[in-house]
Amino acid sequence: MQNNTISCCIVVMLCILASLITGLIGVAARVVPSITVTGVLYLTAGIFALFGNSIEHEKISRMSRKPRTCTDCTCYSLVKTPEEYCSSAYRTVSAGWSLIPSWAAAVSFLIASTFWLCLSRSVRIEKSKSML
Repeated sequence: MQNNTISCCIVVMLCILASLITGLIGVAARVVPSITVTGVLYLTAGIFALFGNSIEHEKISRMSRKPRTCTDCTCYSLVKTPEEYCSSAYRTVSAGWSLIPSWAAAVSFLIASTFWLCLSRSVRIEKSKSML
């Protein structure tokens, strides 16, 4: 699960870096396709941030509870650990502070993609009016 979360974070970083470049070009030169690509990249970054956060929540959920259906299962189903190590005296699992900014970033990427796509539409309308 950790590899999937990291992969999602890498995709988010690449999308934001690419959208920074295409967004600057699009706004500076008033290029509609570049602005549209920036909006789609922000949308992709938001979706992959949602995926990464969901995977992280599932990982925390699996590590913090023992499955009720399986009496032989240990506290963390991916690695066989002795039952005595599953008590709270040996380990604690919590979400931590980093998930709150991560969810805020995911929502802000999705909102920013809406603004970029609206900007793309307004620039396209403005350019078509100036051609007449």
